[in-house]
Amino acid sequence: MERHLFKGFVAIVLFAGAVLVLHGSEQPVARAPGQGANAPTNAASASTNHSEQAWKLMEVYFAALAKDQITNANALVPQIMVKGTNDWNVMYFFSWRIFADRNIRHRDRALALTAAQRALQLRGEKEPGVLDTYARALFENGKHEPAIEIETKAVQLSTNEAQRIEMEANLHRYTRLSKQAKR
Repeated sequence: MERHLFKGFVAIVLFAGAVLVLHGSEQPVARAPGQGANAPTNAASASTNHSEQAWKLMEVYFAALAKDQITNANALVPQIMVKGTNDWNVMYFFSWRIFADRNIRHRDRALALTAAQRALQLRGEKEPGVLDTYARALFENGKHEPAIEIETKAVQLSTNEAQRIEMEANLHRYTRLSKQAKR
């Protein structure tokens, strides 16, 4: 159920991003949790502003990839990584979406790994979703044994049954595919 809701959220964000690209609006497309319109106006607001900019840039990045404009998308990566570098949610979502977005054919696995590593550095091993995405990025980059170890931690940390079941399926898939690759 949560996965379907999240897919719906992603579809809405994609649509809003496309509208922004077409109309050049300055309004934020998506906000990380805690980034309401009345954000504080102190040092944290600069970080919030950077996060908002990172969310906007991500939408443009994925819109470009959906049109197979890989060079245009790649030109945005440094800005996304710099502006989102202190927001674990930006880094986590960026990595996750590289693998999950069905509208793109080009998936920069190394970029997804870098973003997932940064999310993990910022969040620590507290968030099962971050661990799950990091494990996927590791696995997709050929690092099977570490992926299995991290996915095992994600399963152990997960308190949501549906999430845990999905993560266990990922763990079994990684284990099976890793054994097949060794043959």
